[in-house]
Amino acid sequence: AKAKEAEDKAKEAEKQKRKEEEQKLKELYKTLNEKYKKEFPDGTPLVCACEKGRVEDVEGMIRGARAAGMDVTAMVSEVGTHSGGYSSTPLMMAALYEHSTIIEILLQCNADTATTNNNGINALHLAALNNNTSTTTVQLLLNNMKLEDINHEATYGNTPLDRCDYNNSSIKQQLIDLIRQKGGKRESEL
Repeated sequence: AKAKEAEDKAKEAEKQKRKEEEQKLKELYKTLNEKYKKEFPDGTPLVCACEKGRVEDVEGMIRGARAAGMDVTAMVSEVGTHSGGYSSTPLMMAALYEHSTIIEILLQCNADTATTNNNGINALHLAALNNNTSTTTVQLLLNNMKLEDINHEATYGNTPLDRCDYNNSSIKQQLIDLIRQKGGKRESEL
């Protein structure tokens, strides 16, 4: 009977510990959101954390949202605004600034790679145009995108492959080759 009583106490203590940890995560989420709303009044907190490359804050927001019972997949796929107030998703900002660790975190949470902003641009459009240090971001996106999204035409008509034409970095040709290998086409080829 004493063993059973001790076991019940241990289970109760573990349950209480989990509850306290969950409460701390919820508080962390709330604190981070308030911090970002003050720092970036025109931006959506998670989008801004991704834009600025703040891995720990992104992880904290996701853990806190999960603890609060929020739909994390919806949260990481949602169109919000970056620090300048323009339409964007967390994935788009991480792709734009080559924050590959954050992209991996978002993809693990099933971020929707097909989501576009108000100009019809997806994360691959931004990475194709702006990435200039590594092909990692483009590779991560391509490995998690459907062909129709790789060849998505923005409102003004360009596909991600078309956007590579305006990338003046030393990795431009590598980006073009990667997108081509996954079936990427220019607008004129569709």
